[in-house]
Amino acid sequence: MTFNDGFAMPGYDADPACRADIFQRPGLFRVEDGSLRGHAIVRGRNESEAVVQVQLHRPGVPGAAKAEPLLALPQGYVSLMPKRAWRFDADTVRVPVGGWLQGAVMRAGKGRAAFLGEAAMFGTQVQGAERRPMGMNAPGAERNYQFTLNLAHWVSDLLDSAAASPKPTR
Repeated sequence: MTFNDGFAMPGYDADPACRADIFQRPGLFRVEDGSLRGHAIVRGRNESEAVVQVQLHRPGVPGAAKAEPLLALPQGYVSLMPKRAWRFDADTVRVPVGGWLQGAVMRAGKGRAAFLGEAAMFGTQVQGAERRPMGMNAPGAERNYQFTLNLAHWVSDLLDSAAASPKPTR
């Protein structure tokens, strides 16, 4: 497993006004566009556990050769690679990462492992002086909790990748 220690986002503009707007937009991964991949974790054990969208605030970028993909960054995403964390300017290195995995799982011996490039999606937080919700309590992240539960079920072997599951519904 390889991790890119960057800040993945949809495009990037060095102009501070544009950059501020981009940083406020969460990453949405959806079944309908293929960025949230078909997997037992996404389908759940029944229709009520199905997930059609998850939201990440500022994802990192993992990639794996032998892993089962869960979240794939859409085309047009770049990973910003600042020399110092959260310090961005016109010279900040940008790496195209469209199609890279943001989340993946794999079997490891008798166990299972999950690799995700962002932890905020699994908790509830507020950000900045405005106390904007991020993580599970942010608008658009309503199914993050179910994704987290399904992931725990898969890791603990309560949910099998090979099992036939219903297709996600809204």
